[in-house]
Amino acid sequence: MSLENKDIVLITGGLGTVGYMIVEILLLSGYTVLTTTHDKSKKSKAPNFMYMYCDFDHENWIDYFEEWVKSNPNFTIKYLINNVRNKSNLLVDDLVSKQQWVREFNFSTIVPYTLTNFFKKTLTNVININSIYGVVVPNKNIYDNDKSLPPIHYGVCKSSSLKLTKEMSIRLLNYKISINSLVLGGFSSGTPDKLKNSYEKICPTGKMLNIKNLKKPILFLLESDYDSFNGKELTIDGGWTMI
Repeated sequence: MSLENKDIVLITGGLGTVGYMIVEILLLSGYTVLTTTHDKSKKSKAPNFMYMYCDFDHENWIDYFEEWVKSNPNFTIKYLINNVRNKSNLLVDDLVSKQQWVREFNFSTIVPYTLTNFFKKTLTNVININSIYGVVVPNKNIYDNDKSLPPIHYGVCKSSSLKLTKEMSIRLLNYKISINSLVLGGFSSGTPDKLKNSYEKICPTGKMLNIKNLKKPILFLLESDYDSFNGKELTIDGGWTMI
């Protein structure tokens, strides 16, 4: 690995379905990427794509980043993409537990808040990955029953993330960081055929998203200047939130 200083894109949750789509876009666009993983056995295989272990459920999870910075003095975190989530936290039998509420709020709001502040002296751009369910409520007509709806704590916490983006863009204005939200609709990858068909019948474009829909928005937000595009929600959803 080269010892020269390199500007890094840090993406949390870069090994999930959407996260890895973003990673592929970044690598093909020439960026050097660092992503978090909760699997200690994963080792970096290329100089432009690195892993770091982090347990975001740990009380002092920021310590993992402090250690990484100390161990990698020749790298600078210039871009931050907040995308961490844990699907197991969305499994609900009846009522959402207090622990699940706290955990989801941590993923969607506390982690982005903390990381943005931790790296604020070197950051130029921050993207908070969000969902249409942070903007609108689920459409019951595309789901089999109430139990199959996206759980309530997911949408509510995503909504808090949108507010965080606006607040941080103002509070860190002196650091000249462009901080924005990317609101995404449903992706065809991994979606059951029945749900996919129901979604596409209602969506104005008649289709779910794929990796091609991500490239231009991601690169635009990574290259935006703080004094021209800041604290905004860029929505890529095929018109879903307009209906």
